[in-house]
Amino acid sequence: MPHADVTPPLPGHAEQPPDIMCGSCGRFVGALTRCPHCGARISGRLSVRLFRYAAVLLSTVGLGLLYLMAIRREIPLVQVGALSPTMNFAYVRVAGTVAGDARVSRDGNRVRSVRFIVDDGTGEIPVTAYGAKGQALLSGGRLPHDGDHAEVTGSLNVSADRVALYLQSPEHLVIQRAEAPPARLADLTPAQRGQAVAITGHVTHVSPPKTGSKQPWSVGVSDGSATRDLVLWPDVYAALANAAALTPGAGIRVRVSIGTYRDRLQLRVETAADLQVTAPGDAGAPP
Repeated sequence: MPHADVTPPLPGHAEQPPDIMCGSCGRFVGALTRCPHCGARISGRLSVRLFRYAAVLLSTVGLGLLYLMAIRREIPLVQVGALSPTMNFAYVRVAGTVAGDARVSRDGNRVRSVRFIVDDGTGEIPVTAYGAKGQALLSGGRLPHDGDHAEVTGSLNVSADRVALYLQSPEHLVIQRAEAPPARLADLTPAQRGQAVAITGHVTHVSPPKTGSKQPWSVGVSDGSATRDLVLWPDVYAALANAAALTPGAGIRVRVSIGTYRDRLQLRVETAADLQVTAPGDAGAPP
């Protein structure tokens, strides 16, 4: 009777634990739950698939906990004088006094950027809000004014000779308004550029921009000492709640930012909230 061919075991095969051998055919199966040779199920085995599911679950829970920590973590408040190049791209908070009214850069009626400077006593840092973020500040009447206290959260750009902060969300700018000092129109000069003052007077004329032009509205104001023109960009004029009442003879209380254009004095109304139409002769508290 012929002998059946028996494959000799591999060296060390006999010393392997019995639970890694198939109980049906006796061949090596390792960590598998089903024998690849005879198809028999290996009892008492934990499925590798179970470990995979457990790993995915644990990693998902871990990522969720990291996310909760990230959104609830308080953004650090830093001093401008302590900023260094190693803090480049860091997400921080800066708090201080606004030095000069915010400057709005426009492309026609579209806001390209809003820029202002914050001084925290250790140094000054320029803050910029680009595009839609700057437009939201302007439309919401939330442009920082000279003397306001501002707390800004944003990303840093720090180099050896330059430091800047970029606002990533309009909600990350918190402002405490400072009251603008009253002034007479006759006393204003180009040397006061960057300052903000409150004017009380009456409207002398209202001139719209030419059709299709990128020019602002011009509103003449007289306070008895002099007559000056106020500059209102179309988006500011469109946001006025009482624009129809802004007619010659109407009383007006307005907060203006002093600037220059071609070396001449220019009085800008930065937001619709800075202008109030009143009864003629009403000298109540300015905005």
